Amino acid sequence: MKKTLLLFTMAILLVSCTTKLPQKVDYPHYAFRNIASQELISVERTDTATVLSFKSFYLSHQWIKVSPEAYLTDGKTKYALKGTVGITPGELLYMDDDGHAEYKLLFEPIPKSAKDISYIESEDASRAFNFYHIDLSGKAPVTLKTSQKLPDSLPEVTLKSGETTIEIKLPCSLVGLPQVPVTMYVNSFFPPDQKEYNGLLDDNGKASFSIYLYGPAQAILVVGDELSYGYILLDPGETVSVTVDGSGRQLTIDNLFLGEEIPQDFICTGKYAAVNMLDQSETMNYTFDIYNGSFALNAETMSEYAAIVKNTYDVKLSALAAADTLSPFLKEYLKGFIAAEATQAICNAGTIRKVQYRMAHHGDVSGYEKGAFTIEDVSFLKDMNLNDSRVLLFGTDCILGPELSPLVFPDGKGFQSDFSEALLIARKAYLDGTLDSADMEALDNMDSPIYKESIESLLKAHEAASEAMPDYVKEVPDVPAGKLLDAILSQYKDQVVLIDIWATWCSPCRYAHRQLEPMKDNRYKDVTFVYFTSTTSPLPDWRQMIGDIRGDHYYFTEEQLKTIFTQIESNAYPTYLIVGRDGTIQGKVIGFGESLYQQLDAALASKKTEGRLST
Repeated sequence: MKKTLLLFTMAILLVSCTTKLPQKVDYPHYAFRNIASQELISVERTDTATVLSFKSFYLSHQWIKVSPEAYLTDGKTKYALKGTVGITPGELLYMDDDGHAEYKLLFEPIPKSAKDISYIESEDASRAFNFYHIDLSGKAPVTLKTSQKLPDSLPEVTLKSGETTIEIKLPCSLVGLPQVPVTMYVNSFFPPDQKEYNGLLDDNGKASFSIYLYGPAQAILVVGDELSYGYILLDPGETVSVTVDGSGRQLTIDNLFLGEEIPQDFICTGKYAAVNMLDQSETMNYTFDIYNGSFALNAETMSEYAAIVKNTYDVKLSALAAADTLSPFLKEYLKGFIAAEATQAICNAGTIRKVQYRMAHHGDVSGYEKGAFTIEDVSFLKDMNLNDSRVLLFGTDCILGPELSPLVFPDGKGFQSDFSEALLIARKAYLDGTLDSADMEALDNMDSPIYKESIESLLKAHEAASEAMPDYVKEVPDVPAGKLLDAILSQYKDQVVLIDIWATWCSPCRYAHRQLEPMKDNRYKDVTFVYFTSTTSPLPDWRQMIGDIRGDHYYFTEEQLKTIFTQIESNAYPTYLIVGRDGTIQGKVIGFGESLYQQLDAALASKKTEGRLST
């Protein structure tokens, strides 16, 4: 019997040791990729090469570029790029009319025993096409799943303050691989603000951020360059763990029509975990789609517009009541979602109707009249429980604001009235740094103390930021607004200058800063960087951010910067002005991209030229 058992065991070991991995794996799974526009179609192993086939999904006639230094690694050895098909390393490959391109990369052969490999297009993981831990077995991986059961009802929202910690985890080892950047954008509901936090995942795929919150907030996570996760609701004083699916498999399934079950893109803990992990695809059946250009198109007055919103609300609510297969929790959530859609439609009525008027009159809005709602128009909003702070589970879409709140809640009491009034006071504190006695009295009379607590913190931050400015903050010339630009340009003759017009709340602006900052030491070491912003960027935020942005900084009034925008024929952030050595504007770029690099390079290569403005 023992001999038989021994032979049986040896047979199992022999089978397991001689099991061959597939020579080609189609649509392989991997633990992480840092960019959404590239899909790995297959990995094929031969005696002479390891071949990776890719397909790009981007915009028509845009380009990609693969580094000649790209390599594969099994964690111990690097396998160099030795050939390509359909692309030339270091050169631009342009997308076709559909925004697609296909190419193959041939690397040195990897060992037959290798069970996973990583493709490193560049060591700079923030802008590379890197794929970590590509599985070569051909088996489907274990996907993220949660064992948490849905509660019976939506969680309460308590207006309080406290420090919140967010722990982020990518479920794979990053040992020996380029570090992965992670960015967290936190949208505070009160005071309304967005702050950006940047870090790197450690060798265990972990990163952590701690922030102080006044009331609930929403976080958006960006891991690598393009994979985003959110919105993730946060509660003050809690620790939230977020484990992300770094493969972006849902994109692959959609792009390549694979027919696989769509996996959970993240799982999390925390007070609002059940809300955060809901399948948001169900909301598509109940959206009002108010920005499609045709919503309430035939409404000639605000009253007619409100009637259409109410009718849409009733129709959606009836459809939800008839949806028998939905859980009670999801039904309650969708009921709140429908209320948020209706409230948003009412709050944005002026913008929606003006856009439709412009389209109908070929861009001419001279005859447009906004109008106003009556109490009767918006009376149906009273039945939506908008005075319950749980409306913040849907962001600020359910916040009526100072114009509408008195119409719906004329007694001036409750969550909506306090929140709307506090928003006005917070804006004043943010921009001016001062409040009068009437403002402080209003804060004292509000139901929740967090409004006063948070606004007092703003005032203290504003006071601290107003202290002596560092040398890199330059004094705005004492000239009329129309002459400011010329006065500043005159200070930088014989230099190539990049003027960056930005705002603290502009995410693309901050992204561009991160890309350009390291270039100041090499490619653009001969460029003088000058930054313009205005009082629309809160002084405390501006002072905090510019310490990491090398260059000269100017802080204008809102009217001064508006005048400069008018002069250069722009109203967008970011806007860049390229100034030649003769002190004249040689080019203008709206939005960050390759065009900026091209114009900067041209300005550095040119001698003094006659002033011109190109866009």
